[in-house]
Amino acid sequence: MQRLMLSTRAVPYSTVSRLVYGHYTGQQGTRTHHAFLQQSTSFSIWHVTPKQPSLCLLTQDGRSPGYNGDTGVATIAVDSKAMFKAQNNFRRSELVQNIAANAAGATFFRASVMKEDAFLNPYAWQMIFPESHIFEIRVDATASPAKIIYLNNGTWDAKWETEFVPGTWYNFGIGVSAAKSGNGSVLEFYTSEGDKDLALEATHDVVTEFPSTYEFHYGLLTLTDDNSDPKMNAKQDIVSYNGVSVEAKVSTAASISSTGAKSTTSSTANEGSLSTETTATKTGGAPADTPATATTAPATVKSSDGCARRN
Repeated sequence: MQRLMLSTRAVPYSTVSRLVYGHYTGQQGTRTHHAFLQQSTSFSIWHVTPKQPSLCLLTQDGRSPGYNGDTGVATIAVDSKAMFKAQNNFRRSELVQNIAANAAGATFFRASVMKEDAFLNPYAWQMIFPESHIFEIRVDATASPAKIIYLNNGTWDAKWETEFVPGTWYNFGIGVSAAKSGNGSVLEFYTSEGDKDLALEATHDVVTEFPSTYEFHYGLLTLTDDNSDPKMNAKQDIVSYNGVSVEAKVSTAASISSTGAKSTTSSTANEGSLSTETTATKTGGAPADTPATATTAPATVKSSDGCARRN
């Protein structure tokens, strides 16, 4: 399994107009692929409507000191025009990568997220998640004050939450490994703020089947329950991401050297598919469609609780 990191090569707003998951089949715009992650890996970038406001920028030295061996920052924005196909009740801008799981141990996802200002659009925003929603980081901006929340097992009860303070870097690590018996999964949740090392917060056994692949999303996604168009502020909501990595071992240090990471070649997908790195397995499937709500409930989830994510 390769280490995925944000690139130190800046991509200007003029290069990437819109980031959305999946493929675009309309006549406006053209598909543009940018391999902008170091260690020779890539995400799917779709240049959909060049006349619309830009939704992504990569900066070379956006976080200092760097975290998780990374100084690069991706800022991802969402506005009223950030739609995928006919999903009028969605607003979404995301980066997506297909990743092969570590079948012999833990697959460890890391990402840091920060927003400089309070959310202008008071919705629940999915921000870090695989398509299966075996785990998810979201911000509930409907709450006052807003809360950043960890969910897992496709369920709605918050397993961890804290006040979402603008200007604060929230660092996360989620390890997924196979259950000792059955076909379920064990999730280890790590978190910290600022420049601190990750610390283990909780461990949960879940009934979600242990994955062989992941379709990993990070960005901004919200949707309405009644299929109406979300009412969006005229200004964009912008969130920054840093230190995004996926590895075959748990790594909690704030400062990590990436010089020893292996590299692979990248490939650009055919029309209608995602780009993949050579170690990843394409999963396909539709975009995530979890309703944009979150509730606070039990601190743990048991295998018997089942999966309650609505489609």
